[in-house]
Amino acid sequence: MYELTRVELLRDLYLWAYERATQQYLAIKRDLTEPPTPSLASQDQGNGPADRARR
Repeated sequence: MYELTRVELLRDLYLWAYERATQQYLAIKRDLTEPPTPSLASQDQGNGPADRARR
């Protein structure tokens, strides 16, 4: 097919694979959630290595 410069099948295969990969990516992205951001209050609780050494 390629030697005959008929690339329709190759183009169709490429588009199918691209669309499938895009759908899979969007499904995974939709399922992921944002990780919780640490608050400043949790940093001031004195649980770090330096705070433990002072005890």
